[in-house]
Amino acid sequence: MKKKQIFFLSSLFLFSSLSADPEYQVIGDINFSAYSGAEDIITFQHGLVVGVDKLVGRPPTRRSVKDGFGRFFEILAWDVTNVYLAIVQHEVFGHGYRIRDLGTEYAKVKGYSFSWDGAATHFSITNRMTTSLESTISSGGVEATAILANRLRLKWLESGKIDGRESALYSFSQQDITHYVLSIDKVPILPEESGHDINSYLYLLHATYPNGKLTKSQLKARVLINYLDPFTYFSYYAQGKFVVNGRPMNIPMIPIRDYKYLPSVRLGLTPFGPEYFLENFLVKNQTPIYFYVKWGSFANNNYYGFGVEQPHLLSYKGWKLGYRFDAWRQPYILFDKGLLSNFSSESSDDFWGVKGIQETSGSTPSEHDLHKKRIGVAMSVCIEKQIAESAFSTYFQPGFKTAGFLPGQALRAAPIIFGGVSIKF
Repeated sequence: MKKKQIFFLSSLFLFSSLSADPEYQVIGDINFSAYSGAEDIITFQHGLVVGVDKLVGRPPTRRSVKDGFGRFFEILAWDVTNVYLAIVQHEVFGHGYRIRDLGTEYAKVKGYSFSWDGAATHFSITNRMTTSLESTISSGGVEATAILANRLRLKWLESGKIDGRESALYSFSQQDITHYVLSIDKVPILPEESGHDINSYLYLLHATYPNGKLTKSQLKARVLINYLDPFTYFSYYAQGKFVVNGRPMNIPMIPIRDYKYLPSVRLGLTPFGPEYFLENFLVKNQTPIYFYVKWGSFANNNYYGFGVEQPHLLSYKGWKLGYRFDAWRQPYILFDKGLLSNFSSESSDDFWGVKGIQETSGSTPSEHDLHKKRIGVAMSVCIEKQIAESAFSTYFQPGFKTAGFLPGQALRAAPIIFGGVSIKF
């Protein structure tokens, strides 16, 4: 019995020995969503890593003070690069996508500005804008960075390794919402000409649901759950390992029969309140499977959902087939109740700042409107076809979703169409 216990404990966090090269996508969709942005940014960043290695040679694996100092400053350079890539995801494919998805009848992107100490999404809205819709714009940045972190995790799990030069791209994206929420001040939740993404979100949430209550302190306590994410700590360790010997970190996972498993938890924001995610990652034969359950409660509304994604389910003669399925029960998103006055607004991120919120005006949604629920689903298939014997494959992901809030997807019922190429390099 003791031998079995010792074997179990020693193998509980068995280091994965996967060595497959993950596939990287260059894809697009109609409104340049957070999923397109995440895949393209990850591919761009990996291309930089490969390009630098080929230009100057693979980083040395010797343990010496001189080499360690060199890699330390290299990591600092990668950290700066990765933070700005995450900011692009936050602004262009986060706030920007939510505005583009609503369409010019509600809002329009006027431009973006980036500087050393911050970035901004400038946009205008029409008098059709509602508090429910405006809240999706305010939370769109942290929604997009969470998707970027999720896509990067799947790449890591496919290869079984974490390159320390990618670590900051993950840690900044995964903890973007954490840092944002913890940086809000202690003043009352009020509309401000110059404010903060989370301040704006909380104000709009309470304007939509007057009977709901979520204080800044309560939200700060809730977001601490994000620190239970094991990949965050893996990413920090991978940075240190790169500095010490220039090598990637093998990902420790829990063995379950033929699978390897890791869980994670996080907090997300919706137009009807915060929600928790229990995320699960399985790997078998170098193929990751992702599934989650989510739930939340605010203003006497309970909402929940689940989803599963397996990018590579079947392979045959250069073809690969996968799928994604999501389902939810949640309050309606208000497209015609609780109107906002027409004004010019901007989301301005000095890595954790935002501007632009106005008093609400117009009709007030009824209690019935605020507590109606709908069941929704989204389904898509992932199709890849290798191009001859090359490292390239065509990529196509068609599908459809019903109306409702799903991170990184349209708010209305809409087709799901991603297209592009997959690359192994």
